[in-house]
Amino acid sequence: MDETRFDDLVRRFASSTNRRNLLRSAVASVAGSIGLVSAGDTDAATRRSIGEICRKHGDCSSNRCGPADATGRCRCACSTPADCPAPTAGGQCNSATCSPSGLCGIGITVGAPCDDGDLCTVNDQCQANGTCVGTPKNCDDTNACTTNSCDPSTGNCVNTPISCNDNNACTRDTCDPVSGCAHTSISCDDGNVCTGDTCDPQSGCIHTPIECGTVSDGNGGTVCCGGCPTNAPCCDNGVCGACPACNCRFGATTITLADGSILGSNGGGVCVSPCTSNADCGCGQLCVATFKLCLPDTPSVDCATSSLGTLAPGAYCAGLSICSFAT
Repeated sequence: MDETRFDDLVRRFASSTNRRNLLRSAVASVAGSIGLVSAGDTDAATRRSIGEICRKHGDCSSNRCGPADATGRCRCACSTPADCPAPTAGGQCNSATCSPSGLCGIGITVGAPCDDGDLCTVNDQCQANGTCVGTPKNCDDTNACTTNSCDPSTGNCVNTPISCNDNNACTRDTCDPVSGCAHTSISCDDGNVCTGDTCDPQSGCIHTPIECGTVSDGNGGTVCCGGCPTNAPCCDNGVCGACPACNCRFGATTITLADGSILGSNGGGVCVSPCTSNADCGCGQLCVATFKLCLPDTPSVDCATSSLGTLAPGAYCAGLSICSFAT
């Protein structure tokens, strides 16, 4: 360096303002040379974080230097919550706060979205106590015939059909999607007026035969129920009425049956008489219109071996379990 340039440098350094500028330039030059800051960014690089010692607002990254503390030192304070570090513990509902005095703290953001970890809730929000609470998912399918729930492992709704079984064999159990279960009494009517139809809750319908008695046929008439012979008056108090007399025009005879038994063998024979209706016949007989004869209505007669003298050769047994007779 020649003497002229050296003398000029000395004169410039003699001024206090020049000394500060030269020092600032030197510091910036050194910082820039080692890669810390650029030469024009010295102020931003040297700003201090919250809580560090400061002398003026510009010293702080928050642009706020707080009042002196008990030690007489000023420290950088926050201006907004964004100046404060984010909470690292305490839950997802915690957030940084900045007090009016510039102190950072931790607060709760009520109503902020969060995740309560439950797949069966929706609209999870932070509560005033710091917990995250969601609203249960609505799985109602508006069907009264299902129970509705949510599977916590998938978050999917499950709608399970209900059972309407009332364990009563006398009801028909169904379900209506609007009103729910219905239990309708079943009908045990077997269409037979000679049975008493009832229902037992355990076993269901019961059809009890009417042993002896006259009942309504449902059409204004009556039916004789029980074991009285054909053409006999219906029983009264368990006793069958007297049979009408038989006018045995052809005399009493015997009829040999297929099983070898003989009708009339112990009662003077079987009455075989002419007739125009069942009223002309005796008990256990029917008036066979084709032949106009009263003949037994039970049991079957073996026509081939019958000893009835008026039975024609080759005669056959008809549907009423009686023999057809030649006239």
